[in-house]
Amino acid sequence: MKKFIKIIGALFVLVVLASCTQSFCTVKDQAELLEQYYVDNIEAINNNAVNNGYFLPSAEFKIYMEEKVATEIAKDETVRKSFVAFAGLDANDNPTLWYNFDKWVEEAKADPEIGYQKVASADYINYFKQQMNSGISATRTCITPENYVFDNGNGVHLESVSWGQAFNYGPIEGLLVYPVSWLLHTFSVAFGANGWGQVGAILLVTVIVRALILAVSFKQTMSQQKINMIQPELARLQNKYPNANTNQYEKSHLAQEQMALYKKHGINPFGMFIVMLVQFPVFIAVWGAMSGTAILADGEILGLSLAITTSSAIFQLNWVAIILFLLMSAAQILSMKLPMIMQKQRTKNVEKLGKNPAAEKNASTMKWVNNIMMIMIIVMGFSLPVGMAIYWFIGALISIAQTLIIQHINNRKSSNTIKYKNKK
Repeated sequence: MKKFIKIIGALFVLVVLASCTQSFCTVKDQAELLEQYYVDNIEAINNNAVNNGYFLPSAEFKIYMEEKVATEIAKDETVRKSFVAFAGLDANDNPTLWYNFDKWVEEAKADPEIGYQKVASADYINYFKQQMNSGISATRTCITPENYVFDNGNGVHLESVSWGQAFNYGPIEGLLVYPVSWLLHTFSVAFGANGWGQVGAILLVTVIVRALILAVSFKQTMSQQKINMIQPELARLQNKYPNANTNQYEKSHLAQEQMALYKKHGINPFGMFIVMLVQFPVFIAVWGAMSGTAILADGEILGLSLAITTSSAIFQLNWVAIILFLLMSAAQILSMKLPMIMQKQRTKNVEKLGKNPAAEKNASTMKWVNNIMMIMIIVMGFSLPVGMAIYWFIGALISIAQTLIIQHINNRKSSNTIKYKNKK
């Protein structure tokens, strides 16, 4: 039970951290999303409101509001209907959600021809706004370097965002999120932006990002792989000092011999932390770009919309989504387990002199960390848009390839070292 609670807690923390980049959705973007949500869901909202006993707006009130919107548009034909209806400029000319709506509701109450009786009840107004805001609250797909219109029937118009504007959201957004999003958008357009174009963009950007990370942290990554290569020697040392977890003498000598072994093979034992220091902000930024780039939520592949969540598509029994989720899950499991499998393979012939509690505890901790990460990615791949599941799948394949390639390089180096020693 305690382990289960720890897993749930760790998943929650990881989800929060992965979502810590700012949403690029402006007030105008949110107004566009609100208009689309209104068209798709107003009937259901009103039915639920009636069931809750709320007084719906009268026909006269609806006409009154429509006339207000038409009057504002007549003043400036360049303004979008969505912005007039669901936002507006406040007294300081700042775009503000629901500003016009709230103002007109109060004006309607004071209008002799409308009055309180024909305006919807306060409970309905609050319920309506709460449902509308909740409906778009999870939407983050507003990053686009050029004005973009979703090809979804209703035509949601999104404002372009410049690189300079991206820095207003934060340093990570400006330095990492926006450049990655720009690449995703540019490649998607270049490849046709027809669904497969977005998939190609995700593939290419994932390869580029992984290559850059590997280039920056190659030495540390190789060092970490060397630790896996010397696992048999480490296992012998740990078996030599089986009580290192409780005996200070054995603990000290084990640490000394381990450091000597690391030095002999040119290993930085803290390399893993350096790699994580590089990877973590990039992971957050790529996550923010993948989940926030507008064009990735448009188009479809084999009849599967990239905007729909993987879970929704699976519940609709979409075979493409089911196969994609299974492939993504299998690839993630293999990418996480492969280094552990290789490590186990190297140490299987090491003679067991006895149990080493310290080593077993560290191994157990690493196993749980890997399992938590694996579960997190699979759960998030299930609950997020199809585009993210594709990203997880491609990323897992690259991780598998990277592990095998680095393993091959280290094996060749180890083999050449042995041959050289034998010649001597």
